[in-house]
Amino acid sequence: MSKKMWKKLSTLLLMVVMVLTMSLSVQAAAVKMNKAKATLYPGQKVTLKVTGTSKKAKWSSSNAKVAKVSKGKVTAVKKGKATIKAKVGKKTYTCKITVKAPALSQKKLNVTVGSKATVKLHGTKIKSVSSSNKKVATVTKKGVITGKKTGKCTVTFKGANGKSYKCTVTVNVAPTATPAPTATPVPIATPAPTATPVPTATPAPTATPVPTATPAPTATPTPTPITQQVVSTQAELNAALASSNPDLKEVVIEQSGASSFEIPKEDKSDLTLVVNAPNGEVVNNGNFKEIVIKAIASNTFIEKATGNNIIFQAATGRVAIDEGASANIEVNKGESEAPKLDLVNNGTVSELTLSTKADVNVSGKITATAIPVTSTASAGGSTISTSQNLNLKAESKVELTLNAGAESTTAAVSDVANIPDVKGLGKVQVKDSDSGKILDTVVAEKDENVAVNKVSVTGNVKNAGDNTAFSGASVYLLNYVAGINAGNVSQYLTAENKVADTAEDGSYAFEAEWGNYYLVVVADGYRTALQTVEITSANENSFSCEPISLVAGGEDETGSVDLTFVDAATGSVIDYAVALEIREGANNVSGKVLKEIAVDASENGKCTIEELPIGTYTIQVVSADAKSEIVAAPFSVTVVSGQTVTKTFSVTRIINDDQIRFVLRWGDEESDAPSDLDSHLVGPKASGNGKFHTYYSDKTYGDTDTQENYVTYADLDVDDTDWEGPETTTIYK
Repeated sequence: MSKKMWKKLSTLLLMVVMVLTMSLSVQAAAVKMNKAKATLYPGQKVTLKVTGTSKKAKWSSSNAKVAKVSKGKVTAVKKGKATIKAKVGKKTYTCKITVKAPALSQKKLNVTVGSKATVKLHGTKIKSVSSSNKKVATVTKKGVITGKKTGKCTVTFKGANGKSYKCTVTVNVAPTATPAPTATPVPIATPAPTATPVPTATPAPTATPVPTATPAPTATPTPTPITQQVVSTQAELNAALASSNPDLKEVVIEQSGASSFEIPKEDKSDLTLVVNAPNGEVVNNGNFKEIVIKAIASNTFIEKATGNNIIFQAATGRVAIDEGASANIEVNKGESEAPKLDLVNNGTVSELTLSTKADVNVSGKITATAIPVTSTASAGGSTISTSQNLNLKAESKVELTLNAGAESTTAAVSDVANIPDVKGLGKVQVKDSDSGKILDTVVAEKDENVAVNKVSVTGNVKNAGDNTAFSGASVYLLNYVAGINAGNVSQYLTAENKVADTAEDGSYAFEAEWGNYYLVVVADGYRTALQTVEITSANENSFSCEPISLVAGGEDETGSVDLTFVDAATGSVIDYAVALEIREGANNVSGKVLKEIAVDASENGKCTIEELPIGTYTIQVVSADAKSEIVAAPFSVTVVSGQTVTKTFSVTRIINDDQIRFVLRWGDEESDAPSDLDSHLVGPKASGNGKFHTYYSDKTYGDTDTQENYVTYADLDVDDTDWEGPETTTIYK
């Protein structure tokens, strides 16, 4: 073969190789994920695909608790970050997913009078909406905000996740349009006059009289639209509600005499209903734009519809939410400086807002669902007496009186100055409304006006040194008053509040009413024992106090405590930081903190407290940072002179709002408690066919969902068989 021919052949082969190489490179580069990253809110979905190949991808998520994936369809679960992986052959393609916490599309909104704007809640469904001042701006359940008059107000969106999201709305006057200037007409050129010959002089004609001007016709006046109709009888009310007048905006029931009205079940969401009937009774079945109560008889406004916004401005009156009905209620300033509302809730109060100082009494059937209540900055000095649990958001300081049935009321404040005063029964845990951190637990002080029952109270006292029964100790019962502690309690002990002496077996018994107390046990040569006791309406007939251990010795003697903290969900020692708050006395979760201790994550859940004065203490485990990320029940320890007490306690991280965790704890071997207690959970299967049962022999209930993914619905996370616990069961879905 000639050299010339060889060169041509070599060049041709090189070109073929280059073409093949380029073809292969192009093919490899074309295989990719259709998205490299995505940002979602909980519940939102995005579909990922691997393009450029016909091979099947195997999908997985680095954190299914944040974002889960099935056949490329990604569903956001909760706030966090996750990487979605698609494995094709030996190669893996990824997409980074960021899940944001639920939030409003905007926290501040400017609108003009008469205009509308929509605010969206991303990441959870809207459960209810409310405006702090409907005269300034109104809002629909779809988030449509309408400016009514100039001013500012707060629109609150309540999400299906139980959290509230606020938007500050500013309403301004719409600018007046400036009319365009009228165009100046161009003057028409006047033609030059034709020269006129000089005429022969003619005698001047007789002047013609000017005719009388015809007067302009009188304008027909435009009729004034009727926007309000006042009624005083049922017949007039029926006619007004049936009116075809398109301009009608408000129907007013005006009747000073004894009267009764019933509003039929129909949609009148374009009308405002005003009730001004100081001796009247109104039964409402209809839906209105809003209902304003200016006056109503003490025997009631009965609400039977769902979803109405009721504005209560009466000096005094009663509003009853019937079974199956629901309403948002705002107490606002009318002619009365401090309205008095008697609210009977046998249905659902979606939200109760105090926009002015008010006196509110809440009653009705006992329900597990707490009423969301907001005391705005203008409601300072309000009093709320309730027999139903409340979730209070206190933007001002109010006084709470808790009756039977309301002992699980909670509160959230943005300023510690707004922590409520509490009387009656139970105690109120107060959190920071921004961070969720527990700020305080306010124990209710006695109120003579709160109805109570008497129950039988029992307990026992032991010698902390040898764990034997302690006989002959004096037992006192004091009404709870903030400020009493082990150091000053002796001055409050009298013959009148002594309730028992301990028997030979260390036991004692007496009767007491529902309420909060200090149980004090005194014996010569021993440290005075102080225990906070909460007897609620849940204790119908009897109450058993925690065992009390009396410690021998003086004020200058000390001991130590070795603590180990385990995670309730795993049974293993914690690998995260926590903080400890230590108070004097048993079961004491309120008032002065004696000592605060930080337990760093590097300490593997271990903590030693040295040189602690002898006696009994309550230790509360809280989050180490600004966010409340863990939950733990308080526990008591008794410190003996020269000894080290060793204890193990459980904590758990906060789980999703739609999950439930049960943590079972019990006594140690020295307390004669059983070594093993069993936790059982029984419930309906996800398919609806049959029931599941988790316990020590069948710990996990799981099944495939509609997308054929395996889902764990419930689990006995930890099965403890060696005293104390934790034994933990979680409902995950």
